[in-house]
Amino acid sequence: MSPRQPSYEELQQTCEELRRTAARAISLKQELIETKHALDAELDRYRQIQRYVERALPVTSIEEFASLTAEQLVDSYGIEAALFLLRDTESKEHQLSVVAQCGLSSCPSSLPFDEAWLPKSTQRALSFHGTDSPLVRAWHELPLQDALVCPLRNPATQLQGVLVAVRTVSGADFYPELPQESSIGVLAYQAGELLRNLQASMLIRRQVEALEHALQQQQQETAKRLDEERRRVQQEQIVSAQRETLRQLGTPVVPIFDGVIAIPLIGAVDRERADSLMGTVLTAISVQQASLLLIDVTGVPSLDHEVAELLLRMTQAVRLLGADVLLSGIRAEVAQRLVSLGAKLDGVQTTANFQTAIRKAWARSSRRNR
Repeated sequence: MSPRQPSYEELQQTCEELRRTAARAISLKQELIETKHALDAELDRYRQIQRYVERALPVTSIEEFASLTAEQLVDSYGIEAALFLLRDTESKEHQLSVVAQCGLSSCPSSLPFDEAWLPKSTQRALSFHGTDSPLVRAWHELPLQDALVCPLRNPATQLQGVLVAVRTVSGADFYPELPQESSIGVLAYQAGELLRNLQASMLIRRQVEALEHALQQQQQETAKRLDEERRRVQQEQIVSAQRETLRQLGTPVVPIFDGVIAIPLIGAVDRERADSLMGTVLTAISVQQASLLLIDVTGVPSLDHEVAELLLRMTQAVRLLGADVLLSGIRAEVAQRLVSLGAKLDGVQTTANFQTAIRKAWARSSRRNR
């Protein structure tokens, strides 16, 4: 018995089912191809985000970073324009400064912004704003067809700024609708993290610069003080040398003739000069083997206790070396002063002037030479 042959209607129905199955397979294949293309495009955007992070890490200024981020958003998603807005110390309330923009012919330096325009569900959610939204109406200077806002927040979830993808009214016919892929959120998140790192680096750099400036100032002050101290020491050395020179010039030991030397005292005599005079006199007597010392006090303006003590000590020291002392320049007022001071110059010959002292010394020397 031969098998039953399908009828025409059955064959026609089978063909129709095959056509529907083939259509579903073609449609599914097309969907898979489109999905693959979308995944490939999204994967490529993730790679671009990775390259963006690598390029942004060495950046040292907010302006350069903002420009790089806005350009990245435009290039990666083929949108018309992008804005990078930040809240700074100069920003007014409900106002953000436009740090950078890409794709717009002109843009104001600041734009109004209210956090109430962002969704409440999550702090980092992207928000789409159409023609009738408060944001688009507030930004009438641009003017916009729509905008996609990506918030940038600090770790305390406080709003620092926003990254905004925009499409203008004039560009609506030439650019597709703003994409809302998950990679845009990743780009915004990475931008927020990079922004915080950059701000921290800038703060550290400013602190280091301040410390270096303070250190430099301290070094300059130290060098200045050292230079002043060096000049002071040099000045003291010069003054000391000049004082020593003046002392030597002010107390010259003058050989009169064999065995007789004279020291004319000129100017005030203090403790330091008295000690110097004592050493000079004793050295001269020892070196020149003098037997008589003439001390002329005519040039001393006033005979005070220091001078009287010097004369007494010098007389005693000279006698210990075996020499005599002849004191000249003793005027009436000088004699009264010595008496009032109680100066005891026993055995010391005195004369009224230096000429008389020279004559006495010459007579004494002549008698010794006979």
